[in-house]
Amino acid sequence: MLLNEDEISTEDLKIYDNILSVPAGDWSVPEFTNFSQEYQKAFNKMPGMVASYSFDGTSVLIEAIRNAGSDDRELIQKSLGTIRCNGVTGPILFDDKGNRLGNFKVMRTLNGVLLSRSNMLIIC
Repeated sequence: MLLNEDEISTEDLKIYDNILSVPAGDWSVPEFTNFSQEYQKAFNKMPGMVASYSFDGTSVLIEAIRNAGSDDRELIQKSLGTIRCNGVTGPILFDDKGNRLGNFKVMRTLNGVLLSRSNMLIIC
């Protein structure tokens, strides 16, 4: 479940208050704190799931292209399989099928933003 904080009004986001979601990664990492602070400075609001996953996805793709040293799609795809980094949504690494590995957490949503780590339950 992704809430697009740029497409849904603040009022409409209230419909999703206290909804449980199961996002990938560990949103309690220092990278998320830093990203959240910078995002708030730039946009005057907390980053939602779309902003956070988009930032990580773009960062991982840029790293894979750099590692591949080419714009060849197959080399980039192979490079993605070797990525191991700490993103704003937690550690990022992939299995041999391209699925993200790691723990998942059940988290509550408030105003389109996942609640703090004190409200998380780790699912392994």
